Amino acid sequence: RLDRVRRGGEMRILLRRILASPKLLAGLIIFFIVGTIAIDQALKAWAISLLFPVDFFFFRFFAFGNHGIFGGYLAGLDPWVIRIFFSVLFGFLTLGIALGMYLLRPKEAPLLKTGLIVYASGIFGNVWDRMTTGVVVDYAAFRIPGLSGMAFNFADAVVFIGAVLIAVAIFREADALWFARN
Repeated sequence: RLDRVRRGGEMRILLRRILASPKLLAGLIIFFIVGTIAIDQALKAWAISLLFPVDFFFFRFFAFGNHGIFGGYLAGLDPWVIRIFFSVLFGFLTLGIALGMYLLRPKEAPLLKTGLIVYASGIFGNVWDRMTTGVVVDYAAFRIPGLSGMAFNFADAVVFIGAVLIAVAIFREADALWFARN
C-alpha cells in the first residue's frame, strides 16, 4: 500500500513538472490531440467495416453518419453552414482553452490543466471528421432504455472525460484557482 502511495505522489510530481514546462506541455497537448484523432479514426474505420451491428454488454456498435451535432440535432441544416459554424465555434473554444492554459501557468491546478487538454483533444477528434468528410461518424450507442437513441464516438467520450475532469478540478483545486475571499 505504501508503495502505491509513493507512486501516486511521484505521478503527481511528474504531472506538475510537465504542466509547468512550456515545451513539455506543448508536447503533451500534441500527443493527446494526435493520439485521440488516431484512435478515433481507427475505431471509425472498424465500425464502417462492420456488415451488421455488434452488441457488446450495454452497447451496440455500428457506423452512423451524424450530419448535425450531438445526438443528430441540426441535421437538416446545409452541411456547409454546419462546417463553417463549428469551425468558428471550435476555433474560439480552442483560443479560450489556450488562453486559459496561459493564465493558469503560475497556478497549481494540474487536474484542471489536464482536463482542458483532454477536452480540447476530443474536440479536435470531431473537428477532424467534420473538416475532412463534412460528417462526424458515430459508432457506439447505448442499449439502455431512455438512452437508446444516442450514438457517440471515441472523441465524444474524450470530451466527456475532459468535462468531468474540469468540473472536479473546479472544486478540488478551488484554493489555487480563486482568491481567498472571493
